[in-house]
Amino acid sequence: MVTAGSQQIEGKPLVLLQVNCRSILSKISEFGNLVDTYNPDVIIGTESWLREEIKNNEVFGDDYTSFRRDMCP
Repeated sequence: MVTAGSQQIEGKPLVLLQVNCRSILSKISEFGNLVDTYNPDVIIGTESWLREEIKNNEVFGDDYTSFRRDMCP
């Protein structure tokens, strides 16, 4: 059971996947395999090296809501 504020939520545990996805564009299939294997609720990706012109659906698909903070080199 998970407590969120004053509410109790029962069900499956929250699954988090934290990945250092450096240069993810060259590793999209491996990233997809990780997501398929663990079926996480939340994915935290660091060091993706993405740029603004790369769209979310090119990397992450439509199953997740993406929040990005791209850093220009």
